[in-house]
Amino acid sequence: MRLRPSSLAPAVLAVLVSAQSLAAPRRTTVLLIPVDKNSSTQAMRFTEYLEAAVGKRANYTLKEAAQVLGDSTPTAALEARKRVIGSLSDGKKKFAEGKFDEAESALRTALIDVDNSAAAMERCGEYCDTLAWLAGSQLMKGDEQGARDVLRNLLAVDRSYKFDSAVFGKNMIVLVKEVQKTLAHDALVSVTVQTSPPGGRIYIDGNYKGYAPLTVERLPVGRHLLRVERAGYVTFGQLAEVGGTDESSLKAKLLATPEFSTLENSLDKVAEEIEHGEAANELMKLGAKLRVDRAIVGLVRSSETRVTLDCVLVDFAAKKKLARKTRGFEGDEYGELQKEVERFGNLLMAEADGGKEKVKNSSDPLDSRSGVEDWDEEGSGGGNRPREDEDKPKKDKEKEKSKKSEESGTGEW
Repeated sequence: MRLRPSSLAPAVLAVLVSAQSLAAPRRTTVLLIPVDKNSSTQAMRFTEYLEAAVGKRANYTLKEAAQVLGDSTPTAALEARKRVIGSLSDGKKKFAEGKFDEAESALRTALIDVDNSAAAMERCGEYCDTLAWLAGSQLMKGDEQGARDVLRNLLAVDRSYKFDSAVFGKNMIVLVKEVQKTLAHDALVSVTVQTSPPGGRIYIDGNYKGYAPLTVERLPVGRHLLRVERAGYVTFGQLAEVGGTDESSLKAKLLATPEFSTLENSLDKVAEEIEHGEAANELMKLGAKLRVDRAIVGLVRSSETRVTLDCVLVDFAAKKKLARKTRGFEGDEYGELQKEVERFGNLLMAEADGGKEKVKNSSDPLDSRSGVEDWDEEGSGGGNRPREDEDKPKKDKEKEKSKKSEESGTGEW
């Protein structure tokens, strides 16, 4: 059966720079290829964990995936944000001069550009400030209901937004408290966020929530800043409306960067070569495409309860594989998944380097080991050494069991 990674689940790349030799440092890259559409999110998450492992590794310097595959903010969003900042500044100036009509006009102009600049906003920032000054302008004009409506949108995004009474006046502070009390009794909703392809890093109102697809719980009704980042794709942004229903959904279609597009067509063949141990012609060509000396290339498979990594470390200059490891991971009930994946990366790098390299200074005693001491190839975690009785032959253990049963009178019926 021909192995084909999903076209909706592109590779995730993290580049590392190895300084094993000051005279000729070896540049090393990590490339995880999801082999089905359900593995794309896990590939993103496991890349993050492997990046952490390499960051702790002595003689390696991490270069993040976004720096290699691209994770660019659209030029249009950057330009729109500049316009927001300019209109906001103008609105503040007019407010200070007591020209509240002109201030409101400038601030509404800023709001028009917020939606176009959402991909460039890493936090509430200019959006929240624009809403605050707009509410202030309306209140100064005597439009209390208009100010109240704007404050609801602002406090839905940032309930702890700070208002300066010396600037906005005491009436504004009183109104803010009234709106906060009203919001405290409003229902909160759940929002499901999906990205195409899956695996985008989701930020809402500047706060990181996790990898898509995911459900964000207890979100106030109103307009929220949605930003999606994914290595190899242009950053997505939207000022999204979250309705009053119990559940809402948001979808983001991501556009590939030029850097990733140059690699995408070759990944099917690379995955087949890794899977079947073929001549690895396409695998070796990655060195020229990525402009590196070495690469850790891996396949990611996901089932309902298990994620499997199958990784090789390749030296492009020598045209050979230095190491290969496969491991399955099941769940994260105790929050140990990241450490287990990091140790898997440690094991692979240690084997490639002769098992001699150690991680950088760390308070975790496990970080100073290569990981080969207590790992088995087919296990699903960093297990402990076998117990003493597990080393005994099966027949010996059966004899002991029978003897104990006879002594206690609890033999099989």
